[in-house]
Amino acid sequence: MTADSEETSACKALWLAFINQMISDACGVACTDLERQQAYDYLFKPNRHLNEVCALAELEPDFVRAAARKRVGASKHVRRERPVQPKHTKLGRTHTINGVTKRMIDWINESPVSRDTIYKRIRNGWSVEDALFTPARFNGKPGGGVEGTTNGRPDQCSPSS
Repeated sequence: MTADSEETSACKALWLAFINQMISDACGVACTDLERQQAYDYLFKPNRHLNEVCALAELEPDFVRAAARKRVGASKHVRRERPVQPKHTKLGRTHTINGVTKRMIDWINESPVSRDTIYKRIRNGWSVEDALFTPARFNGKPGGGVEGTTNGRPDQCSPSS
């Protein structure tokens, strides 16, 4: 074996090891979620870099992608993505609170909190239950400090004037 052929063999082995490492990372074996996602994207999103690496390893990119898909699909380490749920309007989505499941609009109608406040709270990271049932505070006082109201609306239990 000549020095050139030994060098070529060593380079080919290096690129094969690189491809195998990318497939292992895409499977989530001993790597972080970020590394897993980057390896997955590298293997399965169109890019010329993988094509170049495959050429250096003397492999067909389509073959590498097919083999990688098979290994990643069979991996125990890969977190399976949840199936995509059908899109509903925000008000038509259902939520379960204390074992009771209702559409969001029905929960909002039962809530002492205004619809705008509920959505602002959810966007700010509140749980749906807390957003719906934590009384609003105005000027540091529940209900704005006005007796007989909740969020500026008359309480159902307060005597009518």
